[in-house]
Amino acid sequence: DRIVILREGRIEQIGSPQEIYTNPKSIFVMSFVGGANFFDGVISHVDRLGSTVDLRGGLRIQTRSTIGRIGDRVVIAIRRENVHLRKSRMKGFNNLIGEIADVMFVGGSIEYVVRLENGMSIMSRILLEGKGEILKRGDVVIVSFHPEDCHVFPYPERGLLKEIEAI
Repeated sequence: DRIVILREGRIEQIGSPQEIYTNPKSIFVMSFVGGANFFDGVISHVDRLGSTVDLRGGLRIQTRSTIGRIGDRVVIAIRRENVHLRKSRMKGFNNLIGEIADVMFVGGSIEYVVRLENGMSIMSRILLEGKGEILKRGDVVIVSFHPEDCHVFPYPERGLLKEIEAI
């Protein structure tokens, strides 16, 4: 099966549902198919393994993307289900400190809104499995995600909010 994603009468992307979900070609497609967290920042380092993007408030995100050059403004998108929450730091990249701001039960999963140290928010979707610990509002957590789960896009001319809008 193949699907077509249209926006304002123009084709944004054609592909299988899995291809579109895992490899969106635009910020709009990323938002429209499955939703995501979006952060704008500036590339501060690029090498053969990926790039480092600096966000406001001194936060840094490691990606596997080699799109762009140092100094370029970009948007990083991370699917909610790829954002992991822990009470203790993990080895690896992208360990950010935050506090649970909201907890929502959504069918067979829980969605958490976490306020990061720099004031930005990130959402995490966790499947309800067994008797795992359910975090509470006010809990301090480590937010982590893998560099390969970060989609990097050039910053849109019309701005991020306009790019996400379906209309």
